Amino acid sequence: MNVSLGYLFLSNTRLLNFYAGFEFIQTWTKSRRQFDFDKMKYDNTQYSSQFYGLKACWFIPVYQRKPKDFYYY
Repeated sequence: MNVSLGYLFLSNTRLLNFYAGFEFIQTWTKSRRQFDFDKMKYDNTQYSSQFYGLKACWFIPVYQRKPKDFYYY
């Protein structure tokens, strides 16, 4: 499960485009093998892990500028 909460800003000057936010990841896993050779016993344990952190991105735009004319249909 991946949850992210952030803010995206895209400027008209195309120089300052960024994303900043908080990200939370939670996983539920278990061993793919029934027998654990390191411990020499059966392993059916289920694990849960949580990861969280800050995420920041700076976008370099490749799109063209919008036209100055407006077209109405």
